[in-house]
Amino acid sequence: MAPTFRTSLALPGSRARAYRNEMNYMDVSIYRQSNHLTTVHNGRFSGLSFPDDVGISMDLSYNNIETLESGAFAGIAKYVTEIYFNCNKISVFPTALSSMVNLQQLYFNFNPLKTLDPLAFQAFGQSLTYLTFDMGHFQSWPNELSYLNVLRTFDLFNLPFADIPLRSLHSLKDTLLGFIKVGKNLTTFPKEVCSLHSLGRLTIFDNPNLAFGTYHCVQT
Repeated sequence: MAPTFRTSLALPGSRARAYRNEMNYMDVSIYRQSNHLTTVHNGRFSGLSFPDDVGISMDLSYNNIETLESGAFAGIAKYVTEIYFNCNKISVFPTALSSMVNLQQLYFNFNPLKTLDPLAFQAFGQSLTYLTFDMGHFQSWPNELSYLNVLRTFDLFNLPFADIPLRSLHSLKDTLLGFIKVGKNLTTFPKEVCSLHSLGRLTIFDNPNLAFGTYHCVQT
């Protein structure tokens, strides 16, 4: 077993830790929760350097972030495997994530998000396995989800529509194992769910107008 070690990383205003796990793979955690951040500027983390086998988990939750400049994660983007943006003020999905080609988990709840970014979703489309975000401010279904090809769990909050569009989850039909949908506007059982061949867990709640039994999936 590889030795375990911990060390501090030089990142003012942050808490960070690094350790080697049992697979001899270095994990780094960077915390900037509740720091009253409003903007993450270009090159904010550029002073950090890591070996090639590193995986970074970053938590920027519970701030007041509205803007992430395009080069905010320059120097570390390719190492980030998990990132949290919960409880901020982000309305436009940041292009800064378009360099995160190894991102596996993305948490984006409780933001006034209105759009997704196609370049970012193309970038991590072959690596992202878990996604959760708040859709309450969307005017239409985001087509950027079609770039996700290996997503296994999708937790969707505050869906503002009465139904889920047909073929909107087509790219996930053979990968998605778990799907949680929370909101008040769904009025009929979404037929699109029936196209998810690998789905093993479906949770739909907080939908007082949903009429179960009006539709059921037909196995062919």
